[in-house]
Order: sequence, then structure tokens, then C-alpha cells
Amino acid sequence: MLALKIAVLVSAACLVHGYGSGAPPDACGDLVPQHHTDPQNSASPYKVRAATTKTPGTAVVSIKGPEPFKGFFVQCRVGNTPVGKFINPPSNVKLVDCGGGKATGATHNDKSEKSEINLTWKAPPNLKEEVTCRATVAKNGGVFWVGVPANVLTF
Repeated sequence: MLALKIAVLVSAACLVHGYGSGAPPDACGDLVPQHHTDPQNSASPYKVRAATTKTPGTAVVSIKGPEPFKGFFVQCRVGNTPVGKFINPPSNVKLVDCGGGKATGATHNDKSEKSEINLTWKAPPNLKEEVTCRATVAKNGGVFWVGVPANVLTF
């Protein structure tokens, strides 16, 4: 009986607090982090921006908001297909392989509060289509916004 109570408590803690080590691979398709609660339907207070750099074919994707956040998941896509890859991630970021590509997603790897995240993304060679980077941003395990878009990138 005690073992059952412990199992229930551990499961409940995971449901409430989300994934401290980053979004699961299931988030690759719809960007939903599996927090077992509905996302916010209000406008996100967090801003996602994408800006090209001096290095051809690369961009910096940033997430910033008025309050710290604990989690995120970012992908850059042409339509619904993940493209490019994230490179040289900061120490508090892990890369995720989505849609058959390597490092096409990026997520947090701890549950510390973050005030801003800056990620370097590299476009595939000869990319001609417009790219939109989208992020899911979690203020905490129960309050999160899904698919917050950045501005469109063209190369």
C-alpha cells in the first residue's frame, strides 16, 4: 500500500511540474509539451525573435519576456516540416532530433528560471523558402503557451 501511495505522489509531481529535463520527443509534431494541462489561450507575454547574422545562412532565435520562464521548445519550419539545425547550444539547452533531422529542435535541460535564451540556427544549403521559428514557452509546468511565432526568415 505504501508503494502505491509513493507511486501516485511521484506521478502527480511529474504531471504538475512538467519535464524539468526538457520537452519530450512527442513535442516535435505539435510543439505541445505534454504537461497534462491545457495551454494558455491568451497572447503570450514571451516574445520569440529570429534575426539573421553576419554568417551567411545562420540566425539567432531568442526568447524573452517580462518574467522568467522555466521551459521552452523551439523549432524552425518550412510549412510543417522542421528544417535546418541548431548549433553550439548554451549549457542549459539540449538539442532534439525531430522529423528525421538532427538537432532540428532545442529545449531546456534543467528547470531553472531563465530570463532569456539565445540559440544559433543554421539553414540547410540552398534554402529558398520562408522559414518560421516557433516556440512553446513554459512559465512553469502549468502555465505555458504553444507555437509562439517569430518573424519570418528569408535567405
